[in-house]
Amino acid sequence: MLELPAGEAQRKLTAAGFRPKLDDARAHPTILRGQIIWQDPPPGMVLGQNTPVTLVPSAGPLGVPIPDVVGLAMPQAERILRAAGLRVGAVDTIAADPEPGIVIATRPAVGTAREPGGAVGLVVSGRPLVGLVNPPRGPRAPAGPVRLVTGSRK
Repeated sequence: MLELPAGEAQRKLTAAGFRPKLDDARAHPTILRGQIIWQDPPPGMVLGQNTPVTLVPSAGPLGVPIPDVVGLAMPQAERILRAAGLRVGAVDTIAADPEPGIVIATRPAVGTAREPGGAVGLVVSGRPLVGLVNPPRGPRAPAGPVRLVTGSRK
């Protein structure tokens, strides 16, 4: 029954005269979610008719928590994500106070679990906001910098 989809394993056991019982799913690094990773009694045992057989399905691989790379330079953040078994996904650059190339957010958030090899989006600082008056903020902010215009009022 090992590595069969849970439904198929249950049908085969029932057809062979056993009573299948599905246990709670457990994480497994390589077997896909829903496939059987263990049975009790184990395979190869000689059993009488109507014997209960417990099946344990896979919950899939454990999620990898997204490491905290906020505040780090982009190259360092990429190395840390790769070391954690993740990869860099979409990178959005926005005008922000830190120097350019600094990670200011992850998508999804730090600590959220991702499947191994999953993508993590990064929000990275672009040009600094230094020198801007009333820097753009919120959903109705202008697309570019707001410049101070001087002149006389009459």
